[in-house]
Amino acid sequence: MKITSSLPAPVSQRREGEVLVRVQSDRVRLGELCYDHGARLLRRYDLPGPRSDGAILRLKVEETDQALAELRKDPRVAYAEPNYLVQSFAQPNDLDPKLYGMHKLNAPGAWEITHGSREKGALVAIMDSGADYRHPDLGPNIYVNPGEIPGNGIDDDGNGVIDDVHGFNAAARTGDPMDDGSHGTHVLGTIGAVGNNGQGVVGVNWEANLMPVKFLAQGYGDTADAIEGILYATKMGARLTSNSWGGINYSQALFDTLAASPALHICAAGNDSFNNDVRTVYPAGYDLPNLLAVAATDAEGKLAAFSNYGIDSVHVAAPGDKIYSTMPGNQYGYKSGTSMATPHVTGVAALALTEHPELRNDQLKDRLLFAVDRSPELQGKVFSGGHLNAAKAVEHDTVAPGPLHDLRAEGVTPFALPLRWKASGDDGDQGQASAYELRFASRPIESEADFAKARPVTSPPPGPAGAEEKITLKIQPRGQQHTLYVAARAVDNIGQRGPLRQLEVTVPAAQVAFAGDVDAGEQQWSAVGGWGLQHVPGRGQVWTDSPNGTYALGAKGSITSRSFSLQGYQTAKVDFECRYDLERTFDSVTLEVSRDGQKWDKLAAYEGLTGWEERSYDLTPYCGEPDVRLRFRMKTDEDVCQDGFYLDKLVVTGGS
Repeated sequence: MKITSSLPAPVSQRREGEVLVRVQSDRVRLGELCYDHGARLLRRYDLPGPRSDGAILRLKVEETDQALAELRKDPRVAYAEPNYLVQSFAQPNDLDPKLYGMHKLNAPGAWEITHGSREKGALVAIMDSGADYRHPDLGPNIYVNPGEIPGNGIDDDGNGVIDDVHGFNAAARTGDPMDDGSHGTHVLGTIGAVGNNGQGVVGVNWEANLMPVKFLAQGYGDTADAIEGILYATKMGARLTSNSWGGINYSQALFDTLAASPALHICAAGNDSFNNDVRTVYPAGYDLPNLLAVAATDAEGKLAAFSNYGIDSVHVAAPGDKIYSTMPGNQYGYKSGTSMATPHVTGVAALALTEHPELRNDQLKDRLLFAVDRSPELQGKVFSGGHLNAAKAVEHDTVAPGPLHDLRAEGVTPFALPLRWKASGDDGDQGQASAYELRFASRPIESEADFAKARPVTSPPPGPAGAEEKITLKIQPRGQQHTLYVAARAVDNIGQRGPLRQLEVTVPAAQVAFAGDVDAGEQQWSAVGGWGLQHVPGRGQVWTDSPNGTYALGAKGSITSRSFSLQGYQTAKVDFECRYDLERTFDSVTLEVSRDGQKWDKLAAYEGLTGWEERSYDLTPYCGEPDVRLRFRMKTDEDVCQDGFYLDKLVVTGGS
């Protein structure tokens, strides 16, 4: 799992000669499996939880690609994948005299409620390059294993690691997590450098229980060691993991390990200025309920120039540019990156658990998502639309927001549904809520399950109680009158929800010449050359040129619509949504239109990289024609393969 950043890139994206395999069940004889494939078992990882049948194996093989091909055919194997490389997400920078992060986070406001605790605080596993646990500003807050006797060379507590007094070194499989660089030590200082001791810096937690789990060496590691580190953290009872590292390769084994863990995993979004909704970084990009992804901001509260972002895949932002913290050898220094933003969020999570130890993962995650200061700079960049506020996250609050008042629809058209309402408050009808949750569906929304299945809408930040609110939903036009159901509620800073307000809206019919979305049926399109349907979370089935992963070399495929008539139309247009990842200059998808299915006119061409966007093109020159068709045609060279083109919600409408 390798990603390009300011650090020098690894020679390979994977560790050659090693693979990760999950067997179908614990009844598989591992010795026979290894013998049959000429492999040697390096490690066995048993996942926790009730549905953990089937261990993950780290195997030594002669030739990686050949071994993967053969293992994937074996009925005893659930999946096989490379042992991907990962790296830390820090960036070098110039010195800055200001220590601003704690103030931007409003840590002083949180400290009026709690400083954290060594005895009662959550055990925090820092998955990184280890820590200088002898640093005087860290030592008192470093975890001490009560079941281990230091230096006797014996695994006293029977957890499989000898002398793991302060944590674990997964890369060397020893009990000594001493930092061989500086990254992990810097991260620990932000979470929990000792407070009020008259020296150095202070962490988000003055007192903490920090367990370094070393699996990165000189900035790099692999997924197998990450898995081993996470399993160790789980075994030792970690409530949180801090993950300032990642890569671009999806690992099912790492996903399964994180999903099986009872901890909340806080992960760096990455440092490539990418939209993670388009090109994902892992582990931050895994869609897991016990995972939260973090972007970085600068001293002005703006998204840092290097930070990745994504309104669907990156949850919250925190200070990450020019952060001053602990360094090995009793030193202090500055680092930048989403690596530095992540421990700010981990620190706030630890503070919240100290004050509210009863919180479930979903409740803790809600506090981190909604305890934000909204910012125009972050709207559309991260899910929360804001910058984490520690004081809001640790607050005691038992009063949920009140219901939205006078929810109504005004001026509904076949294409748009304008909504208005009056804001509730943070506590009943008092104050100002943190966010709205608004969804709509074609069926009544009668329960929480119905609400969860309905389509979400990015809503404006709430105004004060009683404020007039408005938003316009863009809707898919249909050829007949239909009904939409809308449900909305307010959410406060600790994730308490107000009552759902619901609305039934009649939407007038549009003049639809062609409905090309998948709901209208596959027969609407004919596909050749590899095009097909793929399920996309939150959308369902969409058309793509690469339903099985990346597109092919030398591809010349297309999808062509059925014939439709524009006779009787005076105006016409085609609207759709698309996203694409196509090698610029050399690979492209072209949108074409034809009057007879023989001669094609070019409407648009797509290359490069973009997330889901709405597109609209004028078809008025084709009005009056009885036999109109649309075609999306792909052409690629013989070199790079990327993710391809995705199409959804296409419709041709007009007026007479």
